[in-house]
Amino acid sequence: MARKIGSKNKNQSEVHSGILLELLGVNGEMEKKDLINVVPSVKYLERVMTNLRKDGLVKDHNKDGIRCIRLTEKGKEILQVRNPERYAQFSYPDSEVVKRKRDLLISKTHVLMHGAGVQIYTDIKPDIFGGVTPPLADKAVPLSQANSLALNLGKQPALNPNPNIGSSPPSPENPPLEGKGVKKGKTGLEDNAPLCTLSQTFLSPVTIMRPSFYTSKEYKRGEWRKKGGGDPQSVMSSRSMGVLLTPSTVYNVYNTGDSLIEWDVSVERRFKAEVEKSLCGDLLPHLYHRVSAEGAGGILIGKDMMTLERYLFEVKEKPKASESKFLMDMYRSLYFISNDPCGAGQLKFASRPDLYNSLIEVVKNSYSPPSKTYAMTNDAITEDDRPVLFAIIPDIPRMVRFWQGLEETKKKGLVVCLRPQLEFFDRYFGGMAEIMHLDYFDKIKRMYLDGR
Repeated sequence: MARKIGSKNKNQSEVHSGILLELLGVNGEMEKKDLINVVPSVKYLERVMTNLRKDGLVKDHNKDGIRCIRLTEKGKEILQVRNPERYAQFSYPDSEVVKRKRDLLISKTHVLMHGAGVQIYTDIKPDIFGGVTPPLADKAVPLSQANSLALNLGKQPALNPNPNIGSSPPSPENPPLEGKGVKKGKTGLEDNAPLCTLSQTFLSPVTIMRPSFYTSKEYKRGEWRKKGGGDPQSVMSSRSMGVLLTPSTVYNVYNTGDSLIEWDVSVERRFKAEVEKSLCGDLLPHLYHRVSAEGAGGILIGKDMMTLERYLFEVKEKPKASESKFLMDMYRSLYFISNDPCGAGQLKFASRPDLYNSLIEVVKNSYSPPSKTYAMTNDAITEDDRPVLFAIIPDIPRMVRFWQGLEETKKKGLVVCLRPQLEFFDRYFGGMAEIMHLDYFDKIKRMYLDGR
């Protein structure tokens, strides 16, 4: 008998079973190894998957050398009962190998984002690409109706009506709003109801209260495209998986998997400009006007730290190659995130500056402030005058410049990183820097990330 996912007395296994089914519902298929980012351990994951198979909710699929997990019809029916809005339509894997591999990279990104506490589901995160057409936005309607529609679209409602519009009832030139989210009384609209325009209530002030990830498909299909917003071609050509929006900044997200991407720098530069101008400057200027001016950040997800090591070897050996130009010059910060539980924690730090800053403030107490007199990148100075790099979230351009500075000045530095990535940093810096690690799983995760 299938377990009742909606039961109030869920045990831990049933909770995680529900999470895995939901992720499958929006991705179509996933590789089992990626699911370790949303469950406590590999052994626990095997037990959950065994239960799901026994209940007939998931099945294994092996084609073109790609082994994945998919939902059964029974699994789809359970999700549709549980959340009919979200699962009215399911994502079906593409049969073409190249497109299927790209979709799998998006699913890996989804799982990692979910493990980092980032919103990925369309019925939960703000609808930034939908909204109201410009003609409707300029109509004056009762405040209560505008607020109702705003809440329905996941946007911030108005607190007060526009005092300049007046309080007369709707007219032929100013008809009442019809459609989803509008509740009309039996006698129609009341006379003297306070009026306001939708553009002044919620068309602009979309709020991002929690980090939210939007895939490149969502970006391309957004309703604003139909109104002439943005440049779809620049999005279609990019290797980006999508954009991560936080309350304060925007990241373009890439997933390189276990291979190195041959970057087309001109294409990625156009995509970056598209995000900064159309998304940050035109669609959400009240949130990201600084990002529009200063530039978006970048996140590069890879299988493990060996993937980053291979990229950095390219930077050393071929500094003028397209790979080096993308890694070093494209973004003000380009964070490398490994596709594992430690990487999920680093992604959470990147999307939650408040958590990251609270940790950095504690780490800084052991050192002196950074020195501007040093002719190299540094985050702090030790008592014996050595430059320090905080690599709790590996920032590729900053890390390379720190390495270059140590090589040029012949100074020995200090690198602060997380314990799971100690061996990588030890190999990369060799004898040029002492590597000090923070215990991620026993201390950092428990003190700064769990439950937040």
